[in-house]
Amino acid sequence: MVIGTIHGGEFQIVEFEDDATTAAIDASTGVVHPLNRDRTCLECFVDALAAHLRSGMDDPGPTVMTADQATERLAALRAGRITPRIEPVPAVPDRERAAELRRRLNRIDPAALLPGGWWHVTLEQIDDGIL
Repeated sequence: MVIGTIHGGEFQIVEFEDDATTAAIDASTGVVHPLNRDRTCLECFVDALAAHLRSGMDDPGPTVMTADQATERLAALRAGRITPRIEPVPAVPDRERAAELRRRLNRIDPAALLPGGWWHVTLEQIDDGIL
């Protein structure tokens, strides 16, 4: 049974009726990526991930400039008229936040964190600063 989608429908989130496990199914290839032992664990994982992402620093996004603006800004930077903005440090460092997320998820459904699984890859992406 389909219980949701992610990435604009690229993956369907399903709950299998025979054993209540959950998985993400690639809509274009049909490849099944196991998620959690049941829907409750999946919901707890999603809530934990959302809390983790909210607790980080806001991403300011890219700065868009014309070529002339970029040239002027670079010249001012080189001349010492402006200095790079120093980003504030989050109250809890990213490594500690990631470690706490990992501990929380491990208490919920440790098998979902095994190497090669969907959540294992997600945690690798967090550790690498991608998420």
